[in-house]
Amino acid sequence: MSLVWKPKTGQLQSRPRVLVIADSSDSGEWLMREVLSPQGLISEVARPDSPAADVIVVDITQMQGLSLAGLKSRRERGDTAPAIVLAARLSPEAARDLFRLGVRDFLIKPYRPEALIESILAVQREALVTQSARQALPKLQSSVELLRRQNEEYRVLLEAGRVLAQCRDLDTLLRQAVEAAAYLARAEDTSLYLVEPGSGELFLRASREAPEDRVVLQKMAVSDSFLTHVIHTGQPVVRQPSPSEGRFKVKTAYMVQSLINVPIISEGQVAGVIAIYNRSSAQGFGEHHLILLRGLAFYMGQALHNLLPPARSAPPAQPQGRPSAVAGEVAGPEFQRALSQLAVETDALLKLAPNSPYRENLQRLRSVVQPILKLMPTAPSPAPARAGEEFSLTSVLQSALRATEQVAELKKIHVQAQLAGDYPAVVGNPQVAQAGLQTLLGWAIARSRHDPVSIALFHLRSGEAAGPFTLDEAEGLPPGEWVALSVIDSGSRLSTSELAELSTDTEHHHTISPLGGAARQIRGAGGQIWTEADMDSGSLYVAFRAA
Repeated sequence: MSLVWKPKTGQLQSRPRVLVIADSSDSGEWLMREVLSPQGLISEVARPDSPAADVIVVDITQMQGLSLAGLKSRRERGDTAPAIVLAARLSPEAARDLFRLGVRDFLIKPYRPEALIESILAVQREALVTQSARQALPKLQSSVELLRRQNEEYRVLLEAGRVLAQCRDLDTLLRQAVEAAAYLARAEDTSLYLVEPGSGELFLRASREAPEDRVVLQKMAVSDSFLTHVIHTGQPVVRQPSPSEGRFKVKTAYMVQSLINVPIISEGQVAGVIAIYNRSSAQGFGEHHLILLRGLAFYMGQALHNLLPPARSAPPAQPQGRPSAVAGEVAGPEFQRALSQLAVETDALLKLAPNSPYRENLQRLRSVVQPILKLMPTAPSPAPARAGEEFSLTSVLQSALRATEQVAELKKIHVQAQLAGDYPAVVGNPQVAQAGLQTLLGWAIARSRHDPVSIALFHLRSGEAAGPFTLDEAEGLPPGEWVALSVIDSGSRLSTSELAELSTDTEHHHTISPLGGAARQIRGAGGQIWTEADMDSGSLYVAFRAA
């Protein structure tokens, strides 16, 4: 078998260069002349000014340790090439030095020349693989970070879809959709356009433009060739930055570098457009951004369909002599009280026994009872007297978030806070409220499993959600306007004891959980705290009455 160096396809693409360190110049010259050069390897005897080679061969003949001293000297000058040692024997001290000096192989004299050539090629191949892995590591880490970020964006997209589906008024729907698009695409500007059902005219309904961080609601007719194309074709439009053309105009006095316009389809028709723009940044939008926006537009179309259902035919006229009546007037107050008690008991069972085999039946019973109760007339109850001072729940929540930043950093948990919007002042004790919210946030961060903790502020009016959530339990709030927040984490389901602490007074408990402590503080500050029976675990809600 020939040992002349011949690279194989897909293996080494450069001839290894060998540097020989010998304690005898004659032995070094012999090694080059008789072993290395005949096999096609480039080699030289090491000098103080010799450049770094691919492989170092250390030939020890006199057993005086001088060759290892030469290898040490090259290591001190920064030469990291893998080394091979040739020796009849080594002292224990020298053997211990081999690993510290980066020796990859050791051949005992006498050795076969073929074995030395094979060792040189093997250690060079190992060095190249190690070098390639070291060079690939930053790219791999970047790819892992990209996948982690995209996975988080898909999770946020799913959460945004759930939120949009539960919106109960158009303004909130528009605001939430623009906030979601701006977060997912990280665009400088985000706009949402809707087609007027009667005239077919296109209106700008909501926008968020850098450097502002709030959504502006409006209704302004627009004329834009890109938007018109999307409306007529039902297909998205993508424009990337062009160094030669620079910025281009999309509407009067509005120049951008790049854009994505995605149609909103509702009931088979284009009902609007979600648009993102970069005005000053030369960063374009990729396929991933288009996928996210198309998903968001799909959820927006479903939300518009749910929010604006098609007109229904009028109910048949009542026969003469049979006046219409609501459920409460027919059934009487006794039936109404019994039905209310049944609803309370059903909710309690759902909270205290989340894993009950009868849970599905209880939820079905609950879904039947609640609509009937809504039909029944309720006697107007006076709003309770307000106590405490007026304060901004947004400011108090921001202080609690700052206080828990270090805890979140230690656990590597990201806290996503959606606090945009104008909210009225609330009534209560701001110091106690901040302590309760800080305890609640710390509890949520501690029980989360890598996924972010999501926090959002929204309105509640007369116990019905005006924000992005459908809150059945909020119907128990006294009538009036409330400012509420949701805290959603990735922890396990609430335990029976934790649910009990949320639904009962913990003032006389000797030992309570952090959640129970937060509930006590929030109620002491004049607020309300609860969880939704039909929501996933870790979904908590806090509300304070508006001033």
